[in-house]
Amino acid sequence: PPPPSPPPPRQPPPPNAPPGPNEPPPPPPPPPDTVAPSWLTERYPYIADVDARSARLHVALSESSRVFWAVVRLGAAGTQLAAPAPPSLYDLLAGNVTDPDVVAQGAETYEPRIAENVGVRLERLSPTTRYDVHVVAADIARGNVQPAIYTLSFHTPPARRYRESEYVKACTEEWHDGAQERMTWEFERVKADGLMSDSDLIDYAAELNRLFTTCRSVDKHGQRGSVTHGSGGAGYQTYDDVGYDPRGGF
Repeated sequence: PPPPSPPPPRQPPPPNAPPGPNEPPPPPPPPPDTVAPSWLTERYPYIADVDARSARLHVALSESSRVFWAVVRLGAAGTQLAAPAPPSLYDLLAGNVTDPDVVAQGAETYEPRIAENVGVRLERLSPTTRYDVHVVAADIARGNVQPAIYTLSFHTPPARRYRESEYVKACTEEWHDGAQERMTWEFERVKADGLMSDSDLIDYAAELNRLFTTCRSVDKHGQRGSVTHGSGGAGYQTYDDVGYDPRGGF
């Protein structure tokens, strides 16, 4: 007689079928992600690399996120005007902050697998001006938004007035009617006006520090004992005297 036919292959159970009596139940689905991203450490976010026209916002978060930010102008550096309230969370997320003092706004993708610390360049700033930067983040997976806006405050320094080559050239000139005299008296005039804050005067004085430091390196043989020649003018400022109290004199 012919051999018996093999049994038909066992069909897989239909989708979503209940488990058999001898099969373990499937694991439950993971709970939905409802947690907003958090800043990686207390250091973040922070502002760095501030110059007269730009700054850099640094962020680091616990997961892949979108970072939303807006830069608001507050007024001249050194003023004590109260800062306005931050924008609404909705407007910041939508990139629709319409305050007349907003100078820039945008969003940046943060991906920790690519870089832990991400810098966002903030541009279109003005010298000697106070700013607030409002920041909030939302995760990419579910759109969970941080519950509160984080605000950072900073102010820009004066614009650099001189290039490195100008310092070197100034050190080769005589004091009278030269760049050294012009740079020094310009600083004295600005200081006398009283319109700059102490912190900005310190930044401004740092440029003169740089001038005199450059002159000291150029005059390696000490052939000239001081930046000033003769009496009068800004006084006798030696190459070794490279520190100032901006609120005082030379």
